[in-house]
Amino acid sequence: MLKKRLYTALRVIFCCFTVGNANAQLIINLPEANISGQMGYVVNLNSGASPALSLLSSVNVKAASTTLTPTPATLPALALAPNLINMKVTSIGGVNILSGANPIILSSVSQNIYYVAVGLLSGTMLVDYTVSPIGVAWAAGSYATTLTFTGSITPPTPTLTLNVPAYITLNTLVPATTTLNVNSFAIFRSVAGVSAVSGSDYFTTVPTLLSLRASSGTFAFTTTQPYNQLPAANSVNLMGAVLSGTYAGAAINLSASDQLLTAATGIPVIITNKSILSSTLSISGANLKSNFVQAGTYTVPVVYTVSKTASSFPATLASQTMNSSVQVNVSNLMELIVQDPSVTLTVNTTANYQQGVTTTKPNHVKVSSTVPYNVTVKASSSVLSSSGGIQIPVGVITIEGMTGQTGITPVVLSANPQTIISSANPIVDRLLNLQYRIPSAQTSNLLNKTAGSYNTTITYTIVAP
Repeated sequence: MLKKRLYTALRVIFCCFTVGNANAQLIINLPEANISGQMGYVVNLNSGASPALSLLSSVNVKAASTTLTPTPATLPALALAPNLINMKVTSIGGVNILSGANPIILSSVSQNIYYVAVGLLSGTMLVDYTVSPIGVAWAAGSYATTLTFTGSITPPTPTLTLNVPAYITLNTLVPATTTLNVNSFAIFRSVAGVSAVSGSDYFTTVPTLLSLRASSGTFAFTTTQPYNQLPAANSVNLMGAVLSGTYAGAAINLSASDQLLTAATGIPVIITNKSILSSTLSISGANLKSNFVQAGTYTVPVVYTVSKTASSFPATLASQTMNSSVQVNVSNLMELIVQDPSVTLTVNTTANYQQGVTTTKPNHVKVSSTVPYNVTVKASSSVLSSSGGIQIPVGVITIEGMTGQTGITPVVLSANPQTIISSANPIVDRLLNLQYRIPSAQTSNLLNKTAGSYNTTITYTIVAP
């Protein structure tokens, strides 16, 4: 009778621990922060149930394939190798597993995840699924495989699904102001002109496009420098933009409409899910010389837009924008170069004394200034001196523009500065065609002078009006 009573008691315990089937769907929703931050994500899921009180001692598991099948099917499959999903049994029937749990990396090969010499546990089996984002390009969608549990786990073949959210999250924004500094004439003269690089990055699970537009069709101009008149409103299409790197599209000229900086196919989702972009804004030397000569600041707001490619999943996803301002700062610059510093007036014939003499100097002086300017000229002394000490007044020489040269005021040379150009507009590389002349009215000052060379130094100066 004692043996029979023990048997009856065991039957009661057996019935009390009976547990129904677990869900056949195991769903892991990956948070954006874990993908973007490349951090592991752990979720504890009801993965099945062991039968009522049994001698269960071993549970094995495997995936149906070496990859997770994507939805939509246009997405690439996710490989389980080398370390995508880790599994560990944490409890059975509400009893925490202190021994016998074997952490595994899920694969298509059956592996033991629980073993004890004699098992008397039954009920719901909870498993920690740890998803490692490292080395994976996480594209928005869902990824699934069928798990097969052996060891009397019910259901034996649940579906494991990873859901990846669709997002574009800006991380490092383009600078609030991108500055292009024009602080030397070498920049005006170079083919490349002036440029500045803007960097940004963002996290995303969708293929993306980067576009750029100006918020206005023209640059606004402000200045604290002298000017004769404000420059005409410069069109923004004088500025170029181009993206660097593998996914760069063709260079564009800025406009008030969105234009792609990336190739039309966009930037694919990459490992780390972080896209790092670098774009260059530039104005050529030719455009600087023709449109940005006046010193001051030329400004236009611009908008960068990151959006998903039209054909990628999901059908819609909000674009992200970055606002910036582009400034072209032109400094107050002046430069004057005498390109051929040697000038000779030869008086050696009767006709020279009767008619005077002239020496022409094409492109004699090159003038550049980003503000209105004057040009003055003077001799180093009031006389032309010879090695023998004989002197001739410098006033015998007139400096003036050659035939066809405009904007030059003729001056009689003296030791005092005299203005030959007055309040001229800013310009880069203006060439002055000048001539030096001893008119017939002054040749009498040369009579009875010892033959020889008479010299002085002439100085041209560019100054503000």
